[in-house]
Amino acid sequence: MQRYNLFNQVHKELRVRLYETALEVEHTEFWNVDEAETTLRRIAEVVEFFEKHRNTEDNLVFTIIGNYEPSVKDAFGQEQLKGRLLGQMLSECIVMYRAAAIITEKAQVGRLLKSAYVKFMMFNVEHMAREEDVLNPIAWRYLTDEELKNVNRESSIGNNGSL
Repeated sequence: MQRYNLFNQVHKELRVRLYETALEVEHTEFWNVDEAETTLRRIAEVVEFFEKHRNTEDNLVFTIIGNYEPSVKDAFGQEQLKGRLLGQMLSECIVMYRAAAIITEKAQVGRLLKSAYVKFMMFNVEHMAREEDVLNPIAWRYLTDEELKNVNRESSIGNNGSL
């Protein structure tokens, strides 16, 4: 029997945003300030979206999981912290880029930003896969599909990524 996937809709949306932004980052010439600014705004939006998603998971999903499997909640909490730190690193790169006075500095910070974005993306893709592989079976063990749907409705996790 196919069970309700707590993360399906939002993780699809998150992955699409990550991949589309990765393409934009890869094609951006950071010496071109106008082009770079568009990409920087897009990166900032992705970081903000992931932060909202993490807050929702922390406040609802991990609270529920913690009622049944507290050690799993703790382990994922540590991962959430790493995700936040990677997002902060990206935000700091954006600030550095905008503060850079000359094009060569901007290009150098652009290379740092690309590297930071790849780390952010890879971490989050792997983290979401772990959530689906580990947390869904735990949720299925303790909650009915209707209860899982209610969790999504409460948290807006399943509303096409609009946290």
